[in-house]
Formats: sequence, structure tokens, C-alpha cells
Amino acid sequence: MKTKTISMILTFLIVLGLSTVISKAAISGNSQTVNSGENVTITINSNQKVSSYKVSVTSDGGLTYVSCADSNNGQSGNRMIAGSPTNGATTLGTFTFKAPEVTNDTKYTVSFSATAMETPELEEVPDSNTSVTITVKAPEQEQPPEEPEQPVTPTKSSNSYLHEIGIRPYDFTTFKRNVYKYYVTVPNSVSQVEVYAVKEEDSQQVSGTGYKSLNVGTNTLKVVCTAEDGTTRTYTMYVTREDEKAVEETPTEPEEPVEEEPTEEVPEETSNENTEATEEKVLGITSFNIVGKTENGETVEVELSPAFEENIYEYVLTVPLSVKDIEITAGAENEATEIEVMGNKNLVEGENSVTVIVKVGEETKVYQITVNKTAETGSALSNEVIMQLAIIAAIATIILVAIIAIIIMIVRSKKKDKKASKGKRLENNDYIDTESQATVPSQENNFETEKKEE
Repeated sequence: MKTKTISMILTFLIVLGLSTVISKAAISGNSQTVNSGENVTITINSNQKVSSYKVSVTSDGGLTYVSCADSNNGQSGNRMIAGSPTNGATTLGTFTFKAPEVTNDTKYTVSFSATAMETPELEEVPDSNTSVTITVKAPEQEQPPEEPEQPVTPTKSSNSYLHEIGIRPYDFTTFKRNVYKYYVTVPNSVSQVEVYAVKEEDSQQVSGTGYKSLNVGTNTLKVVCTAEDGTTRTYTMYVTREDEKAVEETPTEPEEPVEEEPTEEVPEETSNENTEATEEKVLGITSFNIVGKTENGETVEVELSPAFEENIYEYVLTVPLSVKDIEITAGAENEATEIEVMGNKNLVEGENSVTVIVKVGEETKVYQITVNKTAETGSALSNEVIMQLAIIAAIATIILVAIIAIIIMIVRSKKKDKKASKGKRLENNDYIDTESQATVPSQENNFETEKKEE
């Protein structure tokens, strides 16, 4: 009895084991890599022998179906194979697809399903699915031949601006790195000046500095700055050395020679000489007439600070942002006066340097005007104040109306209370005086009574 029981248990376990194996039966395919545009053949296998099967393509995954073939002399066609090998088989068949043309490596997934599977022992096998990954390689692009690496040449600076230039003595203070002409007047006693320059970069080369002799009249002194890459920039200074006075005063001159000479001749000679000296020293400039111009051609009044004087050479001028250019003319006593203005066009916001050169004959004077172009604050501030005043006035009006309304309501309320305290109205419009407790007829009732009596 025990032996039969053990045999039955073993048989049950063997059947259960076989059933478990069969339930895990599955198909598989071989993932692979092909070139762009080539055909690829996928072989479908079973992980155990089957004597009956049907395998179909459920998804091309982006490939193009070409053909299929059963490996066991079974049926094939229309994206499906079917076979029934007597002794069972694990290789079921093949499916051929064409890969698309690609420019980059691309992966495609092809799906299959297997149905109607049986083992050689005629045991049913559950349906199975599988997916195969096909990697399509893009064609290799021809790479240009590698060029030998060129040695890296450090970039050279192209900065040819100077940080500062000037002369000693009688230097000027109006230097701007992007202004290339300067005018200076020195006394006749200065026969030599020292030209100096300060570089912006150590790699720059500067020429034209050092001691320079001055002739009477205008002397042209040039300073050239050469950048590291060879770019050059020239700054020019026009230094005017004044003429020597024609006559020097001699206070120790004896009185006797003066008495011997005609009294009239000496003053005439002295007067002429002094006049010539004065004409050489003074150009007779009386004023600068300056007008601001906007882009629309409108004129804007501007004021020079300090007020113009011929012997003051530096001024400040403030203009609003709307001013694009300024026009400068000189009021002069001499009709031969010539004036040249530089830097007065296309003013930028902030500080601008304007140079005014006035010439009378060989005499020259240079004036520097610093023009500050700033925002107009007057009108904006006025508008803001007006707006604030308008808001305050509106609020005050609302408050005043509210106060008047409250006062009216209070007055009406007091009148009602006062009237109610004197008496109460009866149904016939008479009312009872609360003080005397007497009934007082209304005016309407009195009128009717008088009418009846008549």
C-alpha cells in the first residue's frame, strides 16, 4: 500500500514538473546589426522541441518585410510559417526584412507570436511572443584628412590709444584719448618745451616725445603711438609761441633827452608802439554766441559758465539730452577774425569736449568748452508736482463733500428729534403738545372749521 502511494506521488511530481516546463516554453529570435539599406534575416527558435507550431510577424517595427521560410519543410508565406516535424524541432524558420536608409545609427524592434504549439508527446504548449532588436548602422562618412595642427600664435594687441600727452611747461588739462588735435599758446620767453606721453599698455611704442625747440608762431608737434600689432595713431599739438614785444619800458630814462625832443613826437611813437603790442596780445573777442540745436532743428538756449572773457580759456556748458549739436560764433571787433570749432556735432550723453580756435592774422587763441549733456529735469519735475497737486486737490474735494454731507445729515436728524419732542400727530393730523398735554388741531382742520362757520 505504501509503495503504491509513493509511486502515485512520484508520478504526480513528474507530471507537474513536465507541466511546469511546458508552461515556460517560449520562442526567441536573434538580435543583430546590419548596414543601412541591407537585408536582415531573423531566425526564430523554440527553447524546447515542438512538433507543431505557427509563427507570425505581429510588427515590422519600421523595417520592410521581404519573405519568410519554414525550416522543417512546412508552410511559409504571407508573413507566417507553420510546421509539424514528427520528431520535434527547435529551429522553426526564418524571416527576411529590408533595413531603411538612415543617416544615424537607429534601432528597430520586430515582434513575433507563436501559436498552436505541441510537443512530440502531443502536449499543448502555451502561446508565446518575442521581440528582436535590429540595429541599422548609418554609412560611414569620409573624414577629411587631418591637417597638422598649426602653432597657436598669441593675439597681439591693437590698442594704439595713449593714456595722456602734454607739454612742460604750460601744459593743458583737456586731453581725451579719442581727440587727436590740441592747441596751446605759450609766452615768447618759452623757447623749448618737453613733450611727454603716457602709454595705456606696456607693449605700445611711442615716438615724438622729448625736448622740442619752439619758433615764434605755431609749431606742430606730433606724438605717434604704435600698438603691438603695428596699428598707429597720431596725436598732434599746435604750440603757438607769442611774438616778442616791440618796445620794452625803460623807467630809468633821464628827463633831459625827453625835454630836448619835441613833446608831441614822443607820445606819438610810444602810442604807436603800445598799440602794436596790444594788437599782438589782444584779439578783440567780445563774446561767444552759443545756440543748441535739436534733431528737429529747434533751438535751445544754453548758458556758458563762467561768463566769457577773452583771457579765460576753459568753460563748462550744460545742455539737455534733446540737443544734438551746438553752434558757436564769436563776437569780435576785428572783421578778419576767423573761428574754427571742433567736437560740437553729434553730442553724446555725458561729457563732451569742444575746442574753439580763434585766429586774427598769425595770432591764435584756443578755448576748451566741456559740454555736459544731461537729462532735462525741470519739466519732468514740474509735471510730477502738478500731478501730485492734482491728486491732493481731488482728495481734499472728496473729504470736503463728505464733511458737508455729514453736517446736513446731522442737522436734519436734530430737526426731526426737536419736532418729535413737541408733540405726536393724531390720526386726523392733530397732535398732542407734550408740555401741556392739550390737543392742538392741525392747520388743515382749522381751515375746514373756519369754512363751515362761514
